Amino acid sequence: MAAVTEQARSGQASRVTPARKIAGSVARVAIIGVPNCGKSLIFNRLTGRFASTANYPYTTVEVEEAKLVINGQGVALYDTPGITGLELESEDEAMTRGLLRDNPPDVIIQCADAGNLVRSLILTAQLAELQIPTVLCLNMLDEATGRGLFVDQHALSEHLGVPVVPVCALDGRGIKELGKMIEHARVPHLVLRSFNLKHGLEVLAPTTRCAGCSSVLLAEDHESQRACHVVWRTALKSHHLWAQKIADLVVKQAGLEPRHPFLAGLANAAVHPVGAWALLLLTIAVIYLMVVEVGAKFLCKQADRAIAPMVALISSWAGHGLVGDFLVGPLGVLTLGLFNALGTVLPILATFYLPFCVLEEIGYFPRLTVQFDRLLRVVGLNGKAVLPMTLGFGCSSVACLSIRRLETSKERFIAAFLISLGIPCAAQLGVVIAILAALPLPAVLGACLAVVVVQVAAGAMLGRVIPAKQRSHFMVELPPLRPPHWGNVLLRTYQRIAEFATEAIPLFLASAATLFILHYVGLLDRLRNLLAPVVVSSLGLPRDYADVLLITLARREMGAVMLKDMADSHRLNAQQLFVALLVIVLFVPCLTTGMVLGRVLGWARAALVFAAVTTIAIGAGAVVHLLW
Repeated sequence: MAAVTEQARSGQASRVTPARKIAGSVARVAIIGVPNCGKSLIFNRLTGRFASTANYPYTTVEVEEAKLVINGQGVALYDTPGITGLELESEDEAMTRGLLRDNPPDVIIQCADAGNLVRSLILTAQLAELQIPTVLCLNMLDEATGRGLFVDQHALSEHLGVPVVPVCALDGRGIKELGKMIEHARVPHLVLRSFNLKHGLEVLAPTTRCAGCSSVLLAEDHESQRACHVVWRTALKSHHLWAQKIADLVVKQAGLEPRHPFLAGLANAAVHPVGAWALLLLTIAVIYLMVVEVGAKFLCKQADRAIAPMVALISSWAGHGLVGDFLVGPLGVLTLGLFNALGTVLPILATFYLPFCVLEEIGYFPRLTVQFDRLLRVVGLNGKAVLPMTLGFGCSSVACLSIRRLETSKERFIAAFLISLGIPCAAQLGVVIAILAALPLPAVLGACLAVVVVQVAAGAMLGRVIPAKQRSHFMVELPPLRPPHWGNVLLRTYQRIAEFATEAIPLFLASAATLFILHYVGLLDRLRNLLAPVVVSSLGLPRDYADVLLITLARREMGAVMLKDMADSHRLNAQQLFVALLVIVLFVPCLTTGMVLGRVLGWARAALVFAAVTTIAIGAGAVVHLLW
């Protein structure tokens, strides 16, 4: 049966426009696709680089670029945030739309989910309007086959007019063939449109490259978006019918979809009103025990035993003068900086990231959006905010970038505020969990409850104070729970630990050196005296807790490590440790996150967030100190 296309209706031969080779220059190739179809994993396989991947949508928050050579041709390959269509839905999708509008690539690799082909084909119909040579990458074939779904790639290629390459990005099957097909990319067939739709598009877009093409939706301003809303909805219906017809022709199902009984039960429990909370508490308990028992009590002790002889050797070599103090003194660059990072943070971080990456891999986090949707309504958000806030437990900077997918400025501001207020990044959270192990269980539960109460109160107040111009709607597609691919889990854990080592260790060294210099010239005591009314009088903590607050601005986890050192040396009683812990968890994130907030919210709003969060953190600690 012939494909339903403009070319088929007109009786003309389909136009074959190969991807041009650009002699002496670099071809620009963009990987485009719907959310959670494996674009970043394809990017990783083609480039050998690492871009963050997970089994939930909107993992990619910015356009990633890599230069490589494919088939003897220089290529600039772009990994883009997922888009559901060319219409403007959120700011993160606007980055991909901006790439297509302002600097269109020479070739598009459209990544499609073989198990949900209709969803990807709707986007194919829209991308076809841009008349850019395309290759369709049919990903997740292993999962589709496991469900009894088989896609006829040759028939699909004939209907679309572009090469179709079956790929399994998890194990790399088909990646070489995908690279070879880039130079054979073709302009896709246009989808058949009714007379009314053609006329409406021609009226709306008289100046576009292709008269009446629905790429008018790439217009920059929202006014143009609203003007073509009715016509665009008509086009969407047409695209959906076309996509469903093509899928019916090329997808065959053999028998019933087999289901993994354990994962099926887990998926049902994760959205059950009671089972979801039981599963969440179980998950938190497992991660807590892993970090405390394996990371803090075993790996950290082994690391300390390995580091102790090195400290003794360096101390005997450097002596007790200025050099010795600078290297291995209480504020030494090695003892406070390097050895703390290697001996405390890295072991704890590794044991935290491993289960965290497993949860990402199996697709658990999207289920939290359903679980927390109703609760987040109290603070002016909805379930869409769960994923950015969950990312905050990995990295606050990435989380603040991902808030752009939220629809309203009110939601973006509240989400950024809550991420900054009480969501510690992975490195800090791991050390905090290790510190909590020194407190009795009622104190641990009380600390968690205090953070939640502060966040809910602050969010509820912002939700009432900030006016809402429009109300956003919540709808989420839950990806299937998948068995973890342990190679990906270990690679992602390794990459994150390596990223921490390369980015954080130099800052640990620089921060320790800064504190030492301030101490040596006498400025550190002056800063302690300046902060004494807050630290000593309001919080009831030792003067040197000011060092923790100052160093937290550079790296949150380094402040937590200094607090752990104070706790291990018994310089804090239980009440002081509780207050100190509460303050640094609620305290402002690192300056890197502040820079990201400035980009996303604007510098005035970012400064307001920092000032308000600092005030709330100190105020909460002071209240606990007075009441205890």
